[in-house]
Amino acid sequence: MKIDKSSRHSKIAGNFGETLFLYWLSKKGYEIALVDHTGIDLIAYEKKTGRRFGISVKTRTRISGTENEGLYVKPTDIDKVKNACIHFACEPYFGIVVDRANKIDAILVSMDNLIKINGIGKTHFNIKVKVNEGFMEKYMKIHDGLIIRF
Repeated sequence: MKIDKSSRHSKIAGNFGETLFLYWLSKKGYEIALVDHTGIDLIAYEKKTGRRFGISVKTRTRISGTENEGLYVKPTDIDKVKNACIHFACEPYFGIVVDRANKIDAILVSMDNLIKINGIGKTHFNIKVKVNEGFMEKYMKIHDGLIIRF
């Protein structure tokens, strides 16, 4: 089943993913800002602990039959996130949003745990971020993982 997406769908989906995390983290009491910087999209500050997070948001739309397809994070993406987080003195995180045929999942996870759960891929060391139910369970079990499902 093919869906006809608008010519701006990628940009709109990216904005949606960023806004989803802005909303959720704000609701949870984080100070959060949208930033226009190479490597990260958001900076979040946890008032209780004083921790600061640099978040790179990746949003994908999946049609019926491809709901469990993951996405790739390239080594250059990892390097960009690391460098931005050094500049802003924050911990590197990824926000993954997968808009499936009948639900949306959002995962917020540290870069270290993203690599630990998914491993490093064989193709140029890309990380294939897996988003099937088994991996969603793994994300939910880690201490820094956040899952939003609707």
